[in-house]
Amino acid sequence: MRLQHRRSPGRCPARGQRRGRDGTTLEHRSDRRTAMICPVVRFELSAAEPERARHFYRAAFGWHTVAVPDTGYTQLLTAGPDAPGAINGGLVHDAAPNAAPVIVVQVTDVAATLYDVEHVGGRRVTGPVPIGDHGHSAAVTDTEGNTIGLWQPTR
Repeated sequence: MRLQHRRSPGRCPARGQRRGRDGTTLEHRSDRRTAMICPVVRFELSAAEPERARHFYRAAFGWHTVAVPDTGYTQLLTAGPDAPGAINGGLVHDAAPNAAPVIVVQVTDVAATLYDVEHVGGRRVTGPVPIGDHGHSAAVTDTEGNTIGLWQPTR
């Protein structure tokens, strides 16, 4: 959906509307995103010692870990592909790990979502970055400082 800007009186937007920092109401149009809410599709954890972390998640939770060669990334497989409500994740090698896990939200247009996030008070951290031929990723922080990953798969 494309966001169409319109001034709206009052302090709170009407149900189904969002308000930008400049006071404009953002009304949804169906030509940019589907009517579906953007789902959480992954989580990412970081670790200064990836092998130690892989061992921990295998031993503590029975997760399967698959190191992706030459990337510093490990897939964390938490459930089978048909497990209802389950999501898999990743482990990122980082000398200064994040204080909290990062959720990853699937979007249909990462560039437009970055615009939306910045317009309503969030901040772009990275991206969009192509991830091979799989899609594009980006990261943002919300108004409270939480990092959220964005993922636009190649269709």
